[in-house]
Amino acid sequence: MKKLLLPTLTDPNDPDYDAKIAKGKALGDSLPFNQTFWSEADPVDVLVEALNAEVVAHENKKRAHVGKNLLHLKAILCNLLYAYSRNPDLYVAFSRRNGYYNPNGRYNAVGVSKRLHEVVEALEGLGYVETSMGYRSQFAGKSRMSRMRVTDKLLALFDSYGLTQGMVTIHPDSELIVLRPPKDEAGSVVDYTDTDYTNQARENLRTINALLEDTDIALPLTADEHEQLKARLKAKGEGPIDLTQKTLRRIYNNSDFEQGGRFYGGWWETLPSEYRKRITINGMPSVEVDYSAIHPRVLYAKRGLSCPDDPYVIEGLPQGLRKVVKLALLIIINAVGREAALAALRDKVKDAGLDLMGYSLDDVMGLIEQTHEPIKDDFYTGKGTFLQRVDSDIAEQVMLSFAEQGVVVLPVHDSFIVGAWAETALVEVMEQAFLTLTGQQGAAEAKWDNPVGAILRPVLLRHLMVPE
Repeated sequence: MKKLLLPTLTDPNDPDYDAKIAKGKALGDSLPFNQTFWSEADPVDVLVEALNAEVVAHENKKRAHVGKNLLHLKAILCNLLYAYSRNPDLYVAFSRRNGYYNPNGRYNAVGVSKRLHEVVEALEGLGYVETSMGYRSQFAGKSRMSRMRVTDKLLALFDSYGLTQGMVTIHPDSELIVLRPPKDEAGSVVDYTDTDYTNQARENLRTINALLEDTDIALPLTADEHEQLKARLKAKGEGPIDLTQKTLRRIYNNSDFEQGGRFYGGWWETLPSEYRKRITINGMPSVEVDYSAIHPRVLYAKRGLSCPDDPYVIEGLPQGLRKVVKLALLIIINAVGREAALAALRDKVKDAGLDLMGYSLDDVMGLIEQTHEPIKDDFYTGKGTFLQRVDSDIAEQVMLSFAEQGVVVLPVHDSFIVGAWAETALVEVMEQAFLTLTGQQGAAEAKWDNPVGAILRPVLLRHLMVPE
């Protein structure tokens, strides 16, 4: 099959200029090959065996490759199936470079090796995938890995064998504690030496994940509502909700276990807030409780100070600017440098279509600096990832506290979803966790109330929260 090549330089006078620009952007719309994707579904295994026979015949090699073929074919099919389910136009990015995939690496649970690109080439020769070589593009600004995606021939097999996105799971031996490098460094993950902290964090997460896997977490919507949600997520470049994706990982940032540490992987995390209200846990309605202004409160707490009741209310600014203030304060805490913060805020306000009511962003930032003078030393210092480590530790404590009672809590960074009957208990546990880890009181409150939960709460709380 002809490779989809993109030249290093694209001449604006080239009659195919627009087509090449479009191809370059399409190739940039991809997912990285995920070395943790796996499947235990029988239909996947049957298709892998069938394709393996074709690959062996196509390559005409000794059967020494058969075992590796099975492994790599399953990993490839899972990645292609997942990408196609998210967006039919998505490519999967993979490396053809020998040594890129370390079969014994910490993050390579499946054991992918250099055999990957050989199997991809065989599948391409058989007409099951189309590929593009890696390229360097003036509009990408950097080199890109090779790409692959399904052909109609492979899609027909997916259909005839009954493969669905829900059959794609995370390999049971996948690393749960992930360390990311700084954004300006190469690579997507960083290897590390285990410590008492990483071992304990991993063990805690296994406890949490085991409970999640044994819990029915559902989203009861009508067929029309499901289609509306699917279209909304697709417009944002996201795939459809996969209710089987419940395994959480902790991801740390900037090659530093003191930064980040938030929990990712649950299907509910990308769900728009109005849909989260529809989540049920073991058939029961749910409620979401969050911390109000958790990062400003942590900054005040570490100085032994109490945060204002509403840190987004600024003297000298009207209440109508509260959304702008909230956005500005979070950017001020996360950005490095005032000018960078101002530029980021300008873009966010424009994208959100917020009305400044005649005030300049510089004036807004200045009044925030005055109001929150006690914590100004942490402004414009990029402290956000360090604060995420604090809120992720709080989240871990909240989830473990409920796990001891066999009760699931779904994390959404600094908010939590629980069966509506346990709303009061969740608020109390959240307040205690914040006090334990910061020395100050937090501010946990429900984002919505659920009348069904309110009615059932006294009975269920007595039976489910008290150990026998």
